[in-house]
Amino acid sequence: MDNRVFYGEYSLEHWIDLILKQNIILPDYQRYFVWNEKKVETLIDTFKKKQFVPPVTIGAFKIGTVNQNLLLDGQQRLTSILLAYLGLYPDKGIYKTTKERFASEIDEEDEEDEPLDNILEWKLNSLTKKGKNKVQILSAIKHGNYKSIDLNIDDEFLKTTFLGFSYLVPDISNSDQIQQKYYSSVFRNINVQGQVLLPQESRAS
Repeated sequence: MDNRVFYGEYSLEHWIDLILKQNIILPDYQRYFVWNEKKVETLIDTFKKKQFVPPVTIGAFKIGTVNQNLLLDGQQRLTSILLAYLGLYPDKGIYKTTKERFASEIDEEDEEDEPLDNILEWKLNSLTKKGKNKVQILSAIKHGNYKSIDLNIDDEFLKTTFLGFSYLVPDISNSDQIQQKYYSSVFRNINVQGQVLLPQESRAS
């Protein structure tokens, strides 16, 4: 079987559903979420204006008998869509202030009862592990960990707004090494035109 690439688009509602059900997985080597709040707002505004948003890239990856869909390119975009839907933003200032308050007001034992998501090293996994829907996630959020945002989006917007994708399916007929070689080349090609990876991120990928 040859390497194959499929193309299409999903509504933002469907992308959110895929993320929350963890049908799309962010690989461990992916960098942290780095977009600031303004970039998140700009992305949603771009969708509202029906302007072009680059498609994301998903890769099929098989480990033994387990099939996974890995998010190879588009982490910042999909994370921003999820944050806009939840009305949250992982604000570093709020996180640091809360940590300082905890350090001065409560002892270590109490602090363990109030775990905070580390916003300085944050990925969307911090939210998806809290629940599979908006209600579950918001009820599990600790006060002083996230900033509330309102980008004025509703269910109709999520249903009628679309984001494209390319879905990569490598040839896995011979060995697992073929998948790894294939995705190594894909990842290098993606980042040739993107923001340069830090040395440790490049080694991890």
